[in-house]
Parts: sequence; structure tokens; C-alpha cells
Amino acid sequence: MGSGHFKCCHNFCTQCIQGTIKWNPMNPRCPFDNAPISVQNCCGVMTSAQFVSWEKQRRAQLTGSSPCSLPHCVGVVRVVAAQLPVQSTCDRCATAHCGRRQCGAPWVVGHRCPDIVAAEQAAERAAEQAAARQWGSDFQPGIDSAPQFQMCPSCGVAVERDGGCNMMRHARCNGGCGAEWCWICGRVGTCSDFNCRARDGEYRHPMNNDTAICRTSAKSAALCTVQPRTKAFEVDPALPVTRVRITLHDGQRRELQTNEDHTIGDLCDYCSLLAGGIPMMILSGFPLQVQTDRSKTLREAGILNSAVTVRPVGASNGCTS
Repeated sequence: MGSGHFKCCHNFCTQCIQGTIKWNPMNPRCPFDNAPISVQNCCGVMTSAQFVSWEKQRRAQLTGSSPCSLPHCVGVVRVVAAQLPVQSTCDRCATAHCGRRQCGAPWVVGHRCPDIVAAEQAAERAAEQAAARQWGSDFQPGIDSAPQFQMCPSCGVAVERDGGCNMMRHARCNGGCGAEWCWICGRVGTCSDFNCRARDGEYRHPMNNDTAICRTSAKSAALCTVQPRTKAFEVDPALPVTRVRITLHDGQRRELQTNEDHTIGDLCDYCSLLAGGIPMMILSGFPLQVQTDRSKTLREAGILNSAVTVRPVGASNGCTS
């Protein structure tokens, strides 16, 4: 252990002097009589690198400057009050630095301070978010008119929307199927955040009647008639009633209110009508299974208050009698 002698003549070991410096690095003093510890004594208990770092930090605080960035230099850089990058030099080695206190980095041609870059990026993000909110407000009525619950067009799982933009993501990391679809129009793989392809066209929400929302401009909405229901789906209120949520092959979705004793054949005919006369097949359950018996009632098929997927088929694999 080495020792040092102060003007007060107290003796300390090296570790005690180092502890005194750490306790008050800018003005180390004797703990007994408060006599200042000289720079030479401080240097004697430090390595070269430790002393250089301590000395320039001490000088920077005493003079209100910034420490030089070079590890072997004890110099300081004069601070300049400026909003833009400005060049300043070290008082010992004359190395050029940025004179702004928020920066102090070595000076290079075209230097940009990190805090200024971060502020510019934050302003750009804020502008993009404001533009996205304004853009999204153009078709916000489409989101507002959509039901709170819809069925995933891929796996048929019920999904609730509680906020955000128009895109829904059934994430695989949460046990989903990975599908991404637009909450407004129901299309898969065509729309993006705050950008619905049907923004200036037709909104196709699941409805409980014979109409769908049709938008002709950003400021107005009207009701337009779609394919009418067949007589097979005239609901008898005296009989048990159920709802079936249908996802068509083109992404359209509808919610039907019907009696439990309506058949798979009735549902096939109805979906074919919606598809313009194309023969359709009904798939339900998980994994999806084709309902091949047209004579089965919805109760017997197990699709009461459930979701079904509809796909076009040929004569050989459609719903059969």
C-alpha cells in the first residue's frame, strides 16, 4: 500500500485517498481538517487513463466546458450556445468538436447532432401519424358501421375489434391462423393500414337484412340493395331461430337469421344466389369439413349460431341430395 502526505500531514493508504476522490471528485479534501488534496497526490493513486479522465471531467465542470473526446487528452472544448451544429476546438490538442453542449462529438464534414436528428425523426413520425389519422377519417364511417364482432375469413373464429385501424391480424404467435383482412370490406391480402380498397366503393359488412352499406363519397353513405333472400329463409318467429355467419369465396360476409329446421340445401341455394348462380359448397367446423348432405337441418349439421365458409364447386363435389 502506498501513502501520501498532505499539507495537514495526515497519512492515508492508497484506497483511502481513492475513496476520498470518489466522494468529492471535483474538490477532494482531507476528511479530518478539510485541507484540499493536491492534483499531484490524486495523480499518484490513479492509473494514467483514470487520471486523464478525472482531470478533464474536473476541468470541464469548473470551466463550464465539454471534455475532449480523445482518451489521452486532458483538454476541454469551449461550449457554444447554438441551436445548430457549430465547430469548437480543444484547448490542449486543438481537435475539432461540435461546440453544442448537447453533442460534443468530434467534428466531421456534414456533422449532424444526434439530438437534432432525433427531433427531426420524431417530427416526421408525428406528421405521418397525423396524416394517417386524417386519411383514416375519410373512411371512418365504414369502420363505425361495421359490427363489433366478425368472423376470421380463414379459420372462422369470432374476432372482436376494440380500436385501431381497418386491418385485422390473426397472429400465429397468439394461436391464430395468420390471416390478415380488412375490417371494412372483408377482403384478404388487398388492403393495408388506414387504406381500404373499398374506400371509394362499396362496404360489405355482414348484415341482418337485405341491404349492405354502399359508399359513393367520403361525406355521404347510402343503402343499396343486394341479392334478395330466397323464400327458404323466410323466418317463422314461432319456430326456433338461429344465426349463421357466412364467408363467401370472394371475401364477402353476411349474417343470416333463419330457423333451425332450414336445411343445408337451403343454405347452398342461398349462397349460390349470392354468387351469381355459381354452385357452392358449405364448409363448417375446425378443421373445415364439407357438408355434403343437403337434407340435413342446420341443427343436425351442428352449425347453429356458428360460422360457415362457402366455396364454389363443380357438379361432382358440391352439396348432393
